[in-house]
Amino acid sequence: MLLEPTPARAAKLDPGRLVTYADPLHAAFANRELTLSIGDTPMVSSVCWWDPAYGRPGRGDRSAIAVVLIDRQGKYWLHALRYLQFSPKDLEESDEATQLVRQAIAFAESLHQTRLFIETNGIGRFLPGLVRRELRGRASRLTLVERHSTRNKAERILQALDPILAASHLLVHQSVAESGFFEEMHEWAPDSSARDDGLDAVSGAILEQPVTVGSRRYAGAAGSRSTGSGFHANTEFAI
Repeated sequence: MLLEPTPARAAKLDPGRLVTYADPLHAAFANRELTLSIGDTPMVSSVCWWDPAYGRPGRGDRSAIAVVLIDRQGKYWLHALRYLQFSPKDLEESDEATQLVRQAIAFAESLHQTRLFIETNGIGRFLPGLVRRELRGRASRLTLVERHSTRNKAERILQALDPILAASHLLVHQSVAESGFFEEMHEWAPDSSARDDGLDAVSGAILEQPVTVGSRRYAGAAGSRSTGSGFHANTEFAI
């Protein structure tokens, strides 16, 4: 009997090990603290990671941003992934970088994130100032955290995804499944030139864990409510 060799890429990132779900993200404010849950499962950590690129429609690298959460059992929930693109027809009103920054902030805020992690390699080193400018003066709980990566991209992706895929501990929202992320996984290999922008953003969010949910105190509408009161928001982010 002849044995057929398995392609290296098929052995690396298998989309078949992903568990999909459709539950929304819930945010609750009580005693001026934030708690997050997906369906009935409480989350203990959440990271929003942006791997920026210019995101020119149909050309070059894509600017990917992802939100990954962890539950009490140590399972990872990839709840949202978006590929940001600037609009050429809006360039007279705002430049490419400003458009992308505004999209990234809106994405993070819509998912009740308190920190926006940005990879400052490449064009990312020019963006933190723009992010802070856009956040200045607005009622936002979001703060910026800069990260410079010195590791090889393929190494980061494997380090982040291999262990939790092997344990089937990566759950993926249905909207992410429809974004093209599965195709990235299927086509990717350490030495390939296939698209990996979403993989890189998700890996960054996974490796940055944990950022504990509820570790900050908040001002603003939610935080201004009287002690002991609560506010509940049901968020379903459409990609």
